[in-house]
Amino acid sequence: MFSRLRSRLWVSYFIIVIVVLIIVGVGIAYSIQRNELLVRNTGIRLRLIGVELRPFLLEQLRQNPDQVNPNLKTLAEKQQYRLVLLTADGKIIADSGEGNAPTIPTITPSLNLPSDDDPIGISSFVDRKETTWLYITVFLKPDTYLLVIAVRPPLNLRTLLRDGIATPIIQAAIVAIFLAFLMGLAITRWISYPVQRMALIAHHYKTGENITIPEEGPKEIQELAHAFNTMMLRVQSSQQSQKDFIANVSHELKTPLTSIQGFAQAIMDGTVQAPMEIQKSAGVIYDESEKMSRLVMDLLSLSRLESGIAGLLRTQVDLVIIIQDVCEKFRIHADQTQIEIRDEISTIPMIIGDADRLSQVFSILIDNALKFTPQGGYISLRSEIIPEFVIIHVIDSGPGINIADQDRIFERFYQADKSRQGGSKKGVGLGLPIARQIVLLHGGNIWVESSQGSGSDFVVKLPVSLPDDVISNTKKVVS
Repeated sequence: MFSRLRSRLWVSYFIIVIVVLIIVGVGIAYSIQRNELLVRNTGIRLRLIGVELRPFLLEQLRQNPDQVNPNLKTLAEKQQYRLVLLTADGKIIADSGEGNAPTIPTITPSLNLPSDDDPIGISSFVDRKETTWLYITVFLKPDTYLLVIAVRPPLNLRTLLRDGIATPIIQAAIVAIFLAFLMGLAITRWISYPVQRMALIAHHYKTGENITIPEEGPKEIQELAHAFNTMMLRVQSSQQSQKDFIANVSHELKTPLTSIQGFAQAIMDGTVQAPMEIQKSAGVIYDESEKMSRLVMDLLSLSRLESGIAGLLRTQVDLVIIIQDVCEKFRIHADQTQIEIRDEISTIPMIIGDADRLSQVFSILIDNALKFTPQGGYISLRSEIIPEFVIIHVIDSGPGINIADQDRIFERFYQADKSRQGGSKKGVGLGLPIARQIVLLHGGNIWVESSQGSGSDFVVKLPVSLPDDVISNTKKVVS
């Protein structure tokens, strides 16, 4: 029964309420005792008795003083209190408890009369047995006073019930427990219901259903639901990425494998016999195997970058020289396709990084731009400096990239149909992901700004000084 969260919450809440009520009850009892409530109630009774007996005792003292003591004992037995007559200097005249009661200490009665600060005028003394006695003083005549004495009442349940103090407290406690029961059920439902629904949705997710958990309930439950939804999205994205990866790799390997298998089979069957045909078939097999080799090497390189295995060489790097070398490497191909490469890089500060890896980044970007820039177009490389960062722009005059494709072109194997023309220009979609991982490992960022029909601007943002933790503790960056 108590293995469920809801039951545990309710029991815990109920126990807390009971404990709080007990503590409050003890506090009230202690407060009653400390605040002398019972003492004041006893003092009021003693005062009422004194006021009631005063006329009778005055008449007794005036008519028959010798009978005062016996009459005092009779009155005390009737009232169940001790009555004492004494003089102004504390000398006892008559005592209803004479011989059986503890000795009364010397009392100056005039000092214990009611006042504005204490209208009841209650006082106390302690006998040899450590018993506390309460008494009030009643003025009878200038030389005679009456003491009405009683034992201080103990604080116990019987006394509280007799005085009507505990009854409302017990009633309030019963009402509080009942309300706590109802509120406990409501609160535990409020807390446990989102968790139960979360568990139910998680169960449906295992069966393949995609359901988002509503973010409601207490703040902590909302945060848990948000984290769970985020986790599910990441899991789904990871699963989809794995599926796409397998599908894309299979697709990219299928074509060269088919060609290799076909031409190899033709050579084995003797279908191709002429030396020129055999050489041509061997050339196709070699080209396709080389394409497969490049694909595998790119995959390995990307995997090493993502997992942090591929370390960076920490040296001072002059980006101006790197970009000039990359431009010269592609200039012959650019001239053949009548594409102008404009090196407009201005003076920029040295940065800390891996020169070979950064050269690979700009080689990928320029090669990518050459593939999709038409004849007569241009590729422009520009730079700007902002505090602590260097920004390089690789701008082309190609067809541009749709906004919907711009967030995905850095994914593995992703091909934006309208920006990738196919044919001999078509790549396998690993260049930009590799470039992105290299830039991220340098503590920078890379993104594209483009619109359909107006070219593309690939922006590389690199820090001037590479943070130590980026080099010494390279971690996996999720693509």
